[in-house]
Amino acid sequence: MPVYFHNALGESLVNLSNGPQAREWTHYTLCHQPCVNFTVDFHGRVVGCCRDLRSEYVLGNLLEQSADAIWNGEKMVHLRRALIAKRPQDIGICKACDVPWQGSYSGRTPLEKIRNFFFAGAWRR
Repeated sequence: MPVYFHNALGESLVNLSNGPQAREWTHYTLCHQPCVNFTVDFHGRVVGCCRDLRSEYVLGNLLEQSADAIWNGEKMVHLRRALIAKRPQDIGICKACDVPWQGSYSGRTPLEKIRNFFFAGAWRR
């Protein structure tokens, strides 16, 4: 399986392994970001993902709307439905993201994420 460098903006996918150069997107992993995270930028804008560093997919603004209205708003519902339907390409910020197809850096399943967090040693300094 190829190992890729991933940056938050999804603009640089460099194969770090000696494996195949082409990305093989066969296994879909549901992105958890819009179901568990509420990412707010410095202007109070709520964006769809913590990787949306340019605030391109704005769901609302906490200075103008309630958190409840944004969390249950039309754009957030659309984002969640697209990801559940395995159609990240329908959302601008998700098009270039590798997480739905390659899994996150922490693991594909909740068990893998827990195992990697506690036993990989990356969190220990």
